[in-house]
Amino acid sequence: MKVTEVKKRLWIMGWSQDSLVRQTGRSKSEVSMVLNGYRHTATVQEAIAAAVGVPVVELFGKWAYSNRKGDNHSPQMDGYQ
Repeated sequence: MKVTEVKKRLWIMGWSQDSLVRQTGRSKSEVSMVLNGYRHTATVQEAIAAAVGVPVVELFGKWAYSNRKGDNHSPQMDGYQ
């Protein structure tokens, strides 16, 4: 699943970046980086998925859990843009 598809799916479900920040308790920067595909911190992905009630792998597709150590990883490098 492409990064833009994840964002589109969340918006269709009625979620904005601000509502995800409020619901997850994560910073706007963390949520933004995950939604824009620049940072794939598994705990932020898990928080977003839990907030919207969709399993992480179903929501984020191939880039779910792509980085459990917390360093930066870009899906563009993997051809997912």
